Amino acid sequence: MLSAFSLIIGGAFFGLGLNQASAQNVSIKGQVLEPTGDASYIANAYISIQNSNYSVYQSAYADSQGRFSFLDVPAGSYTLRVDGYNANYPDPLPMSVTVTAGETNDLGQIRLKTPNISGRITDPTEAAGQSNVSVYLSGNGIWDYATTTSQGVFNFYIETTGTYTLQIYPSYSSSYFAPKPDPSFSFSGSNVDLGNIKLSAPNITGTLTPPFPARMFQFTTLIGNIPNPPIPRAMALFLCMLQPALMLWKSKLIILLILIRRLNQLPSRQAARLLWEQSR
Repeated sequence: MLSAFSLIIGGAFFGLGLNQASAQNVSIKGQVLEPTGDASYIANAYISIQNSNYSVYQSAYADSQGRFSFLDVPAGSYTLRVDGYNANYPDPLPMSVTVTAGETNDLGQIRLKTPNISGRITDPTEAAGQSNVSVYLSGNGIWDYATTTSQGVFNFYIETTGTYTLQIYPSYSSSYFAPKPDPSFSFSGSNVDLGNIKLSAPNITGTLTPPFPARMFQFTTLIGNIPNPPIPRAMALFLCMLQPALMLWKSKLIILLILIRRLNQLPSRQAARLLWEQSR
């Protein structure tokens, strides 16, 4: 018969075993700060890691002191990205991180960058800067994204020399359009100030009106004898031709919907980057 002492000691070791089995290992940790200063923490920075085929993807937000960690990451090689959402300092370039089973990779301080590419988006007369304009930078295998400040200023940080292109998208409430052709510039290692980039005023205007009243008829092809509301004949013929195409592309549409669902789970900047990478 087991003594009470034996039961207590055995239970203690059993509980210790459970705690050890459920313990989580910190695989990656670090801290995000501004380019200078020991206490210039970037709170709520978004940090993500993924392997080459996105079969492993994890993300985390930095705490009030810029600290972040990833737990129980499978051993392997990953790309780590930091999105600081800071209007004054661009994000650091993506970095390669290696995870070894049972070990912690302490990345130390990761600092945002002092911009070396800057510009200002203005109205067509250059009188006022335009806020909330989306600016996409691409070239030499690099893609980045920035939003203009209340003064219309945008900033980037790049290291690879070469020619780059900017794609500019005014806010939905703007009455102006992106300049055409897309602005481009060369980077040789020195800072580049693109100055004022003017949005374009519309030069063609018009009014949308309802379709021409084509002959109407009851469209019953797709639903048997239950009539739909009358629609124009041209539209009905278009729907008839569209149905086989939808059947043919059903599998591709499912793949597209899966991708859209994945994008909806990510912050807008990460989603845009993932969409760009998948389209390459």
